[in-house]
Amino acid sequence: MAKRIVGVLVLVILVASTAAEKRDETGVVMGTVAYAPSKHPMHRAFIFLVAHTRMNALSDENGGFEITNVPVGNYIVKATYTLCEPDTVAATVAANETTFVALEFDYCGCRVEPIVR
Repeated sequence: MAKRIVGVLVLVILVASTAAEKRDETGVVMGTVAYAPSKHPMHRAFIFLVAHTRMNALSDENGGFEITNVPVGNYIVKATYTLCEPDTVAATVAANETTFVALEFDYCGCRVEPIVR
């Protein structure tokens, strides 16, 4: 019985340490999205990792975004916005690091200007 309890405890410790190692094998993709001709930030652009569409974000009013818990590896980051040509950029994510990318829409089928409040 004591051997069985020790065996279960060892198994629990191994699973917990493996889970902790997996968490350490992630990073962050952070960046900005703008309209290239005017450099105007794009609010509510949809940004995602091409091979992992569940890893996504919407840009804030300053065009900023952040995708967390991204597994280590190489990715294509894509930004889309209604009536705009999508933009993509390559990104390499390292463990416990933040990778910065800048995405720009070269063409939009509508006029993009700052909102005056």
